[in-house]
Amino acid sequence: NANLLYNLAVCYLNNDQPIEAEEVLLREIRIRPFHASSHLALAKANFAMGRIAQSYLAYNMAILMSPDISYLTEFEETVTGKNDTLSKPYNYTYPEGFNHRKWDELSLLLKSQIVFSEDFKYPGELNYLTTKQSYLLFTKMNFEPADTSLYNQFYVRFFKGIMDKENFNTLLFYSFKEVNKQQIADWHKKNSDEFKSFIEYCQNSIVRLRDFNY
Repeated sequence: NANLLYNLAVCYLNNDQPIEAEEVLLREIRIRPFHASSHLALAKANFAMGRIAQSYLAYNMAILMSPDISYLTEFEETVTGKNDTLSKPYNYTYPEGFNHRKWDELSLLLKSQIVFSEDFKYPGELNYLTTKQSYLLFTKMNFEPADTSLYNQFYVRFFKGIMDKENFNTLLFYSFKEVNKQQIADWHKKNSDEFKSFIEYCQNSIVRLRDFNY
């Protein structure tokens, strides 16, 4: 039962057991990939283990599933360092035999503060630290067929698809649609058809990606 799995994962998280929480959440998300709270919990579990790239991917998916102000705020607090005391990577290692070099390199890149550089080219129409970090992650990550993890087979495939279709700004305006800002309200008034098409694309992509047994 998906609800039982999710509740068990939350119990693990509350008991400072992110490894166990991640294991259960990966099973649960395969059953119901549209459950926003599961992606949010997976983001928290990965952040606790110091796996920044996987955490940011899960945060983005949670916000996409439910563009709630509280989700945006939590992601912002994580990216800006407010939640750094919750991350204890020295306590957690990857499973033996898992090639995590790609994920380590992405996490180091996200920690590098490169997005603060004047040389960092950012095309987003919404300018927040979370959106810049997400853009950096989406453009630097690569899909690797040998990596069978959900993060690669689902998250990377999905967000690379959005970038390939040049839908990054649409993703931003959808994710921030509950934010009370005139720029966002004006965009939605002018781009209602694009907004509907984007939602349909995301729904179809997530269903299609299940065929890859992530």
